[in-house]
Amino acid sequence: MEKLKEKLKEIKQFNPRDAYKRINRLEEKGLNEFDFTDFLKDNSIRHIKAEHAKLLIYKYDKDKDGVLNLQEFFNMLGMNHFETTSYNQNRNIVIPHSAPHE
Repeated sequence: MEKLKEKLKEIKQFNPRDAYKRINRLEEKGLNEFDFTDFLKDNSIRHIKAEHAKLLIYKYDKDKDGVLNLQEFFNMLGMNHFETTSYNQNRNIVIPHSAPHE
């Protein structure tokens, strides 16, 4: 997971809000394990099972409602979008800053 976080931070066009919306296609109150596995399967990643995604959700689900809301998703990615994101109007992209580690 840490390697993925670092790779995502290097992608200037990566917008965590858009990623959340893409994974949460049914626009439910949050991301569940099936949202993750469906997204991964759509992107030809088939070795991640729902049980693995559920463990990931459990780890980052701060309010313990069984799903990841937008803020929890950003925290999972190591990004605190609400406090440390600047908007680059010239390129129309969101550039996340490094959040302090807990």
